[in-house]
Amino acid sequence: ASIGGCLIVSLVVLLAAVPAPFSLLRQRHLLYGHPAQETPVSPVTAGMLVNEQQHAQGTSIEAELSVSAALVAYLVQSINDYDREVQAVANCGERTFRAPTAAGSPERLFSMCVPQTRNIVSDVLRRGAWEKEQILASAEKMRECGSPGDARCVFVDVGVEEGWYALNIAALGYKVIGFEAMLRNVYATTRSAHLPANSFEGSAIPDIQIYPFAAGDKYERCVVASNPRNTLDGHTLCGASNTSHVLERANLTRRHDVQTVLLDDMLADVSPWMIKLDVEGAELKALRGAREVLKRVKYVFHEVSRSLLTDAGDAGDTPEAVLAFWQGINYSCRPSKVSRTDLRTMFTGRDVVTDILCTNLNSLTHTLRP
Repeated sequence: ASIGGCLIVSLVVLLAAVPAPFSLLRQRHLLYGHPAQETPVSPVTAGMLVNEQQHAQGTSIEAELSVSAALVAYLVQSINDYDREVQAVANCGERTFRAPTAAGSPERLFSMCVPQTRNIVSDVLRRGAWEKEQILASAEKMRECGSPGDARCVFVDVGVEEGWYALNIAALGYKVIGFEAMLRNVYATTRSAHLPANSFEGSAIPDIQIYPFAAGDKYERCVVASNPRNTLDGHTLCGASNTSHVLERANLTRRHDVQTVLLDDMLADVSPWMIKLDVEGAELKALRGAREVLKRVKYVFHEVSRSLLTDAGDAGDTPEAVLAFWQGINYSCRPSKVSRTDLRTMFTGRDVVTDILCTNLNSLTHTLRP
């Protein structure tokens, strides 16, 4: 596909992301009334209650309109930023990869246009595959849900980057919903998904949905930044003081603003089988905004880094807090790679960086929505 064609497709994806939070704002069940009174209420008191109720309704509507206006403003700004961000990944080299099919299954290939830019993942992909062991494990977990092509088995990729995980899982035939804060990565992934080589019969790749938002625990405008030597590895930084401090200390360059959303809102009608989370230290923020959807998920795979949690997270966001969060909602977590060290001991390390796989112990009878 041409760059212009991919730009149009990506803008459609960008605009398509709006209805989910807007729809939720319209459908929220807010209780403005008061409990039933057992004793008669005087007309004066009744009038006061009515005024209070109307004020509460008005305040709530104003708040919802404020959120809606913020999302519209974000989309307008994103469109203005988009051309510049596209140029950052305009040059790419198409490469063919093998999808992680089960042993004995027919080979499935997919193509990816790897950006010609300074980026760790891109550099590795030009020489071979990235995180092969993790990709194989993710594919194996998805097969537990059902056969490739089963529309009920959804893989959610939070922190898509240039699309490596999303494309691998989609090439197997599973539905993929992604969230990516960096506009250049939204474009790069969408471009790869719509390469002519990926339009084979039965391919689910063109159906990848990528939302240009960052996952958080509240709606707010944040900054996306990356290191000049690792340009596609986006860091979402929120709060003016934290942002300026981290940008300087970590040698990050501000790229553009990003709107955060709650995964509970965006995935309100989805029961994902697996979530892969790669958000450079904002893991707890994303998870706190996904408490409801996590009740319906079987597996969550993500990185834990003490230094990144300190930079991008809230005060108190530590590996120990991550483990406490999972235990609090009855998930069991282990290192994604075989290790003799348990997570609690591993997390005592000063510079701990590890991938973990968390399993929902409440979902042994996981039911999928049609």
